[in-house]
Amino acid sequence: MGAILRDGDAKGLSGDERRALNREQARRNQAYDVWFRAKVQQAHDDSRPDVPDDQAEALFAERRAAAGRK
Repeated sequence: MGAILRDGDAKGLSGDERRALNREQARRNQAYDVWFRAKVQQAHDDSRPDVPDDQAEALFAERRAAAGRK
């Protein structure tokens, strides 16, 4: 919120305009929170077996190498 207020001051926004920006940011934060909580619940509910760390590291190393070749 502080950054929005400072930015609004720098742009010369009125109090109403700054409050509107704060409301919009609060709406975005709430939407992100809903999305994030759904992702956490989805991961929690996932019944697939865990992947050992060494296998996961190898998989992502392959992906990073493949991405570097593109």
